Amino acid sequence: MIAEVCEANELIHAVDPLRHRPALQHHVVYVRLHGFGKPSMYRYDFSVQELETLSAIVAACTRGLREGYVFFNNTECYKNGLQFIAMVHRRFFKRTKRNLGENDEPCKTKTGRTL
Repeated sequence: MIAEVCEANELIHAVDPLRHRPALQHHVVYVRLHGFGKPSMYRYDFSVQELETLSAIVAACTRGLREGYVFFNNTECYKNGLQFIAMVHRRFFKRTKRNLGENDEPCKTKTGRTL
């Protein structure tokens, strides 16, 4: 149902990809991260492992697209954002020399094509 509503209204299904995968891939990828802190999910510092996982997910979801946005909405957003940018740069430059790895999960495009 989410995919149908998004497609009919040309909406981007923005999710936290460490919790859920987007129901539909639009021409723009937008992910929003809060964290897993308790009692408040915003009080969180993403681990290097979580950021590496996020980097792989975003790389798979943005392949062939021109726009992608990652929004950190947690107490360590600045630090985590800089860490993530460094990981994306490393992944991008590796990616120019090879295809995505076997563990990179594909994303479905608006037309149902797997990226």
